[in-house]
Amino acid sequence: MAKKTINDQYLTSLKVALNHGVREFDLPLNVAAGIRDERDAPAPTGSKGYSAEQAATILQATFRGSSRNLSISYQRAIFWVPWICAYTGLRVTEVTQFQGRNLREDNGTPYLLITPEDGSTKGKNAWTTGIHEHLIELGLLDMFRSIGDGPAFYTPYPPGTDLKALSDHRAKSRRQDRGMGEGRGGD
Repeated sequence: MAKKTINDQYLTSLKVALNHGVREFDLPLNVAAGIRDERDAPAPTGSKGYSAEQAATILQATFRGSSRNLSISYQRAIFWVPWICAYTGLRVTEVTQFQGRNLREDNGTPYLLITPEDGSTKGKNAWTTGIHEHLIELGLLDMFRSIGDGPAFYTPYPPGTDLKALSDHRAKSRRQDRGMGEGRGGD
């Protein structure tokens, strides 16, 4: 288990419960105060990312699609999410929550605007990322334009839904449905 999980979740929960005991039930002291997991991280066992062969296998598999009866947005995710991640370095959830209205163009150069208004982003910041020519050749711009302003990879929420406030965004569950990790190359 990761040190961050132990320190930020388990030990924090324990400390909060014991602080409550100190304040409300005359517990003499919080015995967990000051305790932290300070162990060294385990040595890496391999590359964080995919090998060239693994990446090629994943990307080639997108052309096969799925034999299951899936929604159009799910079918789009099966094909496009690995390609977009491979060419942009975006996190899976950042891609799966993408809204068509955030396909932008400046002086004839298309780009993706990633915004926290559409869901979770690292650092809660907005930023842009370029679109590789190969993605354009594959039809990414046409796909985004065909969906309009809404989400490309999940069924839209009702109008007025605050996407930032959702604890279980559909884009996040789409990532989990696909069995994809959260980070770039497995981080």
